[in-house]
Amino acid sequence: MLEGENAPPEPVFIAWSPNPKDRDDAGDAPAPVAGATDQQLETVRNESTRTVVSPEGLKLSLRDCDLPTLFDLNRDPHETINLVGRPDYREPQRALTWKIRQWQELTGDRLALSSG
Repeated sequence: MLEGENAPPEPVFIAWSPNPKDRDDAGDAPAPVAGATDQQLETVRNESTRTVVSPEGLKLSLRDCDLPTLFDLNRDPHETINLVGRPDYREPQRALTWKIRQWQELTGDRLALSSG
């Protein structure tokens, strides 16, 4: 979602599954990111992620190689405050996790994801 846009009335699902074989070796080096180690950049480039954005503006991402993230895009459009595990977001996190699992079943996606 871009800043100032309204959320769609239905959840939006996003699947990211990088395939290292598809990368051009000449462009293999990641772009520099302030504060990120080479190890962190390599993890991000190779992890698979499943994300759902709710109509209310909550964005949950579950990954195969890293911990989940949950952001309230209405209050935190730049995704700087991870809300995973916060008591007031436990129920929305549980509901969004269930939506991702349900979507995976519907689409035949068998990727094992960490839910924290």
